[in-house]
Parts: sequence; C-alpha cells; structure tokens
Amino acid sequence: DDDDDDDDDDEEVPEAVDDIVDLLLRGIKDRDTMVRWSSAKGLARISRRLPRVFASDVVDTILEGLGTYDSDAEWNGACLAVAEMCRMCVLLPPQIPKAVTCFTRALRFDKLEGNRNVGSHVRDAACYVFWAFSRTYERRVLAEHTSQIATELILASLFDREVNVRRAANAALQELIGRQEGVIGGIPLIQTLNFHSVGNLSQCFSSLALQVGRIDESYEKAIVKELITCKLMHWDTTIRDHASSGIASFCSQYSNYIETLLPDLLRLASSKRIAERHGALLAISSILSDVSISAFDPIRKHYRELALLLPIFLAQKLRGNTAGLLRDAFLRMLEPFFLKLGNVSNITIRKEDFGGTTVLPPFLRKKVTDHYISYLFECLGHPRDEVHILAGRAYAALLSTFPQEEVAKKVEELISLFTKPNVSPFIARGLSR
Repeated sequence: DDDDDDDDDDEEVPEAVDDIVDLLLRGIKDRDTMVRWSSAKGLARISRRLPRVFASDVVDTILEGLGTYDSDAEWNGACLAVAEMCRMCVLLPPQIPKAVTCFTRALRFDKLEGNRNVGSHVRDAACYVFWAFSRTYERRVLAEHTSQIATELILASLFDREVNVRRAANAALQELIGRQEGVIGGIPLIQTLNFHSVGNLSQCFSSLALQVGRIDESYEKAIVKELITCKLMHWDTTIRDHASSGIASFCSQYSNYIETLLPDLLRLASSKRIAERHGALLAISSILSDVSISAFDPIRKHYRELALLLPIFLAQKLRGNTAGLLRDAFLRMLEPFFLKLGNVSNITIRKEDFGGTTVLPPFLRKKVTDHYISYLFECLGHPRDEVHILAGRAYAALLSTFPQEEVAKKVEELISLFTKPNVSPFIARGLSR
C-alpha cells in the first residue's frame, strides 16, 4: 500500500551500492559488447532491489544521458540497460513517454565512421526495448503509445538495411500485436510481415510495403513519407535504389502520389547534396519506367523541368565519382523519358532556369537536343558495359522522336564514325549497340 511505498522510499541505500551503480552506469558505455551486456543485466538486478525513488533516478540518468550520447556503444548500452530494467519492472509508467521518444530515435541510429557504418547493434537493441515493453506492461499503461510504436516497428521491419534488425523489429511487432491492444490490422500485419518475408530487402521495399499500405491509410502515409524523406537519400546507394522502386510502386498503384511527389523529387534532383540528387533521379527514372502511359498527365505538367535536368547537370561540370554516380542515374531515366514523353527539340534554356541573374554561357546556348546527343555519344564510348548499354538504349529512344529523314541521317553519321580506321574500341563497341 501507500504507507509501505513511503517506507520503501525512505530506506537508506549503503554508499557501497551507490558506488556499484555508478560503476555499472559507466560499464554500459564500454566499447566491449560483453561488458555493456553484463553491466546492463547487473544494473537491472540491483535496481530491482533498490528503493523505488532511487531506482527511478537510475532510469532517469540513462534516459537523460541519451540526449548527449553520440557513440554507438553508449546508445547500445543504454538500450540494453532499459530493456533489462523493463523486464524487471523497474521502469515506471510515468517514464514511458520519454523512453518511447528516446528509443524511436535509437531505431533510426545509423552513422558513417570513415568507410564503415555503425548502428545496427543499436537498432537491434532498440527492438529489444520495445519487445520488453510489450511483455511487461498492462494494456492500459501502453495504450496511448501502441500506435506510434507499431508504426515505427513496421518501418524498421520493412526498410532497415540489416536483415537481423528487420527480423528483430518484426519479432517486437508480433509481441506488441499479441499482448497489447490498439494495433490497427494486427492479424493482417502478422500474416504479411514474418520471419521469412522480411528477409528479402527488395521484396520489402516493393511488394510488402504496398501490402502493408493497403491495410490502413496511416501505414501508407508513414511508408511513403519514410521513403521520400529518409531512404531515398540514404548513404547506401543500394537503399536509394530500392527506395526509388518502392516510390514507383506506390505511384503506379495510386496516381495521386505522382502529383504530390514529383515536385519534391524535381527539387531534390537539383540539390547540392549528392545522395539527395542521386536518389531523386533514380526515383524519377523508376516512375517514368513503371507508371502506365495513361497516368502520365501529372508528369507532362513537369515536362520542361524534366528535360532541363541534364543540361543543368552538364553546366555544373562535376567530375569524378560524383559525376559517374549521377551519369548512371541519368542514363536510366532517359530511355523511358524519350519513349513516353517525346522529343525535346521545342525546349529552350532561359536565364530564369539558372536564377535569372546571369548571362547564359555559350555552352548553354545550344539546343537542348544537341546537349543530349553529345552527352549520349560521349557515354557510348565509356569502357563500362553498363554505361554504354544504357547510353545505346537512350540514344535509340531519342532517335525515335526524330522525323524519319533525320533518323536516317543520324544513323549514317554513326556508321561513318564506326568505319573510321582509328576509332576507339570502346566507341566502336558502344556504337554497335
């Protein structure tokens, strides 16, 4: 009763215990995983036997520290400690809102350190926290947070880069659905997201994301938002590629997303951040490829902006890996662009396209079509197979938009170049495509 609780709170804690708790709090930040794991277990077991006020202070110390932690080891240790404390019923209901906020951030922890990334063990431990929440607390205690937790776990189950994290999030989601109330479409979610289905990353971004989106509109909106604001600009190019396919799948099924998302994608396609720019170009390419011609009306409204993406990119004269990355994305976009939207001969470049404050350099006074022809011809001579294959397809699609007599003239020009005695083998191979 309340008197017993007051007596418990007034109980004195030996100074030696205070020192041990302090030692364990330092232990959950250690660089060694086994030290963090052992410290988390020890801290939970000791806190369970401490007066409630003292134990609550230990939890508050960990949660407040998360706001200042930068190291993956500190985040991982904090997640493990709080998960173990949940299992021991040390984390009190009034502390749950702050804990949910902190550990939804942990579910997205992903950092690059040099040429490696860290964070998968943090996200895995965050899933353990939510699994422990579901098992420990009564439904009335967790009711107001159930929907938020479910949405975050769905996004992690679908889109996390690591298969072990996707499966951990899926296990936590199943525990939440089984033990708590308020998860919309619980049974269909369990049937759609399971141990085996979340193992295939490509399937997660395309078919599974669509299936989950059909269960409820709130899931659909959360998935599309996650794709466009996070995964499309992920540091990993593979994730950006999968995200572009996911966006195209939603645009194919729900044409209203084309009108909503295309302006944002065009804005990102001119971004100074290469990841954003590359992801946007991949998404535009996938939309142009996957969306049926009958749903192209919203895209035609942005025809001019799409046509000027390449000349603006060429005007910036980027070099190295950056130019190569964007080149591949452009080449993927050009074939469906020409086949479905037609020629660009009626497009002219204006000063307004570059802010309207400068005089156009001679380079940009050429016809837009000439920019495409010269760029594609340059790509035809590239040593990489993938580049000149894509360039060949795009060049053929561009020629299909020309009048018949002009096509014959261009083909003759290509044949004359191909038969030159000193032609580069790379160019010859590209021209033969």
